[in-house]
Amino acid sequence: MPFDDEEARRFLEAIPEEERYANWHLIRPDGRRNSRGVIGGPADAVYALIARHRDTLGKLVPDRPGPRRPP
Repeated sequence: MPFDDEEARRFLEAIPEEERYANWHLIRPDGRRNSRGVIGGPADAVYALIARHRDTLGKLVPDRPGPRRPP
């Protein structure tokens, strides 16, 4: 499961599963969420390319929690 991180699950539990994979989600430190699916212009092509190769690109990301910034 891509969202096997406890913190990610906590933030994404309110989002329907099909929407989780159809959009990107930015969670702000205060808990507000910005989600986008269709961006427009050349960004759509880049997003689509990354989305099509998500599994392959994911292998390049270390399997550990990301850096945390102090509040």
